[in-house]
Amino acid sequence: MATDTRAPHLDPGRRPPSRLSAVDGASSTSLALVGSLLLGPAVLLAALSRNFGIGLALLVLAMLVVAAFLSGFRSFVHVFLFASVLRPLVDLSAGPRDSGIALTELFGVGILAVMGGWLLLNWRVLLPRLTKPLPAALLSLVLVNGLATVGSVGLGPSDGLAATLRLTTGVAAFLVTDLLLATGRLSFRQVLQLILAVSAVPLLYPLLGFAGVTVTTQKDGIEALKSVFFLSNNFAYFLVPLAIVGAACALRTRGGVRLAAIAYLAVVLVELILTETRGAWLCAALGVLIVCVLLDRRIAALAVVVLIGVVLLVPSVNSRIADLVPDPDAPRTESSLAWRFGQWEGLIPSVQASPVLGGGPGEAYRSTGKEAHNDYLKALIDTGLIGLGVYLWFIAAMLATAWRAYARVGSSRRRADKDPLLVAVVAAAAAYAVAIAVASSGDNLIDNVTFLWSTLPLMAVARWALTAPASHLRTSRHDQAVHT
Repeated sequence: MATDTRAPHLDPGRRPPSRLSAVDGASSTSLALVGSLLLGPAVLLAALSRNFGIGLALLVLAMLVVAAFLSGFRSFVHVFLFASVLRPLVDLSAGPRDSGIALTELFGVGILAVMGGWLLLNWRVLLPRLTKPLPAALLSLVLVNGLATVGSVGLGPSDGLAATLRLTTGVAAFLVTDLLLATGRLSFRQVLQLILAVSAVPLLYPLLGFAGVTVTTQKDGIEALKSVFFLSNNFAYFLVPLAIVGAACALRTRGGVRLAAIAYLAVVLVELILTETRGAWLCAALGVLIVCVLLDRRIAALAVVVLIGVVLLVPSVNSRIADLVPDPDAPRTESSLAWRFGQWEGLIPSVQASPVLGGGPGEAYRSTGKEAHNDYLKALIDTGLIGLGVYLWFIAAMLATAWRAYARVGSSRRRADKDPLLVAVVAAAAAYAVAIAVASSGDNLIDNVTFLWSTLPLMAVARWALTAPASHLRTSRHDQAVHT
């Protein structure tokens, strides 16, 4: 059967044609979950024995490509959901930065090729959307990283190319999610189901710790939960948007849906605490507080009291927060905050080598052997003044998109007839955008797996809520009765 490459009808006053309507959410999510669970043992085998890594990667990528072409790209949503759910499992094979080509990179290149092919088939619809602020800023990030790679100073081009490809994959995931939502191939409810499906394995994997499987790592002399990820920091920032979305859904829904959201939020918060990652704690706390202010100000004061209680009464949290201040009587006399100031000061001279285009992606790490722990400084060193300007543009575009979307669907005078779950997720996107902008000043998020596979698709939902016809945002009377 020939592939239909014609652009779908996007008249703002009409819904997309029935042939482009969203596929059934339960069936597509079930397909993605079943596929990931079948490949899960194979990915675990690759993590335990690197000798099988490349062969397994080629097998997985071949399956993705074959699935894409057998579907004629008409059911590409299934391929995308499958890849998104599988992605966290692939992190089981991740290793140190200097460990050579990993399964994660091979998977990223393969799925980038599949997504790129689908985007090219839909170029007529895609091109007009690329001129908007957020997509344009993301494409500019890819461009400046590519230019910095070509003109890198003292850095192997292959290292910079790998970083650029990771970023490109995340941008492609954003563009795919944006286009699937805009054309009706993917519904908002499916995106929410996808969030749950993607988080299922990382949240359940720590239970294998009781069976002797390694689910923790040593950090500052303590055990920190890492789940399927190589580092606990990666898992922690993976949990942050889940916590914010879970809190928003718990505040906006009613009945059984609210109970499920509260239970989900509780699991996420417990595992977030066990990651022992203070930056992620602060990021999640800020996001949850903003969500409370937006959706129910009566709960905001209670949330502050609960947060203070957790800091004072949970020993692990209390000791980690206290470690921000140097203790001369402790073996480690330099606090984490003091270390960051020292790291940033040591990185400043690296700017002089190439102030306009930077030293190339990874230059900050190469200079000191450690991450910059500041995305703004990392952008300056890796991609120069041009790259820093583009990164600031991206942050501004993300904030503007998320908050304008919330003003459209979430303000108290406009949310009455809107889907309660949509209001919750858009509020979470607005809160998370602020949290990301703040957390970027003290952590490494720009090339984090969360940024690439969670943050950007969440921003795509906010962009859809901002641009979709008003009729697409209204909830049914049945949903109003259930949720409000």
